[in-house]
Parts: sequence; structure tokens; C-alpha cells
Amino acid sequence: MFFVGTLVLTSARTAAAQADPAATKSVLEGVYSEEQARRGEKITNEVCSNCHMEDWFTGSLLESWAGATVEMLYELIRTTMPQDRPSSLERQQYADVLAYIFELNGLPAGQQELSADKEALRAILIEKGSEGRGSEGRGPPHPSPKNWGEEGGGPLPSIPLPSIPQTAKQ
Repeated sequence: MFFVGTLVLTSARTAAAQADPAATKSVLEGVYSEEQARRGEKITNEVCSNCHMEDWFTGSLLESWAGATVEMLYELIRTTMPQDRPSSLERQQYADVLAYIFELNGLPAGQQELSADKEALRAILIEKGSEGRGSEGRGPPHPSPKNWGEEGGGPLPSIPLPSIPQTAKQ
């Protein structure tokens, strides 16, 4: 068990530093719609706000995921939230929540909705955007590919991480 946890943690740290070559889009290109973000806001207010304040979703959250794919963040959220009922929402509802998180972080909306399809999510790279409504450095430490399993970084997720080639996008 220790070996598997170490392997996943090492893979997660590697993923944070390297871009997936399958990623052909960026979150900076409007990968969700405003209507979808409204649905995500409603879900966040009804479900997520029981444990998280709005500023938890802003500031360093997406910054800590820069270089990873949207699929990685989506799967972490889907398989661990809500904490008392992981994976209890519909797949599209998790995509709606992620659209709202993107909006809170100042990422532009587009015409298309963010899909819940794994391949579509894997094709989108998380990059730093504008500051959004959050303040830099505010809120608790966020789980990220860089700190899974470390103190303050949250539990080691039990999700399979996509393999990432050793070519780094610097």
C-alpha cells in the first residue's frame, strides 16, 4: 500500500510540472458557458457551501493546478466531493461546478459548455488566468498535483492519474 501511495504521489507531482501533450485547448479560451456557470453556482450554494466558503475556490486554487489537465482536477473533485457523499452528483453537475470555479477565477466564458467527457476534459490545460474574485494567497491550502498527501494538502486521492510523458512544457 505504501508503494502505491508513493507512486501516485510521485506521479501527481510530475503531472504538475508537465503539460499533457493531448491538451489542445486552454482554460483561457472560454471552455464553459455563462449559463453553465449559473448552474454550477446553484450547485455550489446548495452542496459545496456546507463546507467551503466562496473564497476557497479562488486565488491559489487554480494556480496550484497550472500545467495539469482539467480532467485531473475534475476527477479529484468528482471522486472526493461532497466529502460525506463522494461521487453523488451527476457527472455533468461536477462539470457545472468546475465552470463556476473557472468563472470565480476570472477565466473567460465561451459559447460551448464544459463537457463531462473524460477525453474532452483531458484535452484542456489549466493555465493561470486573471485573479477573478479571490485574493491571492487567501484561504486554506488547496489539494493540487504538487501536494497530494502532504500536510495541509488534503488526502491522497484514490483516482488513477493519466500518464504524462517526460516532455515538459516550460
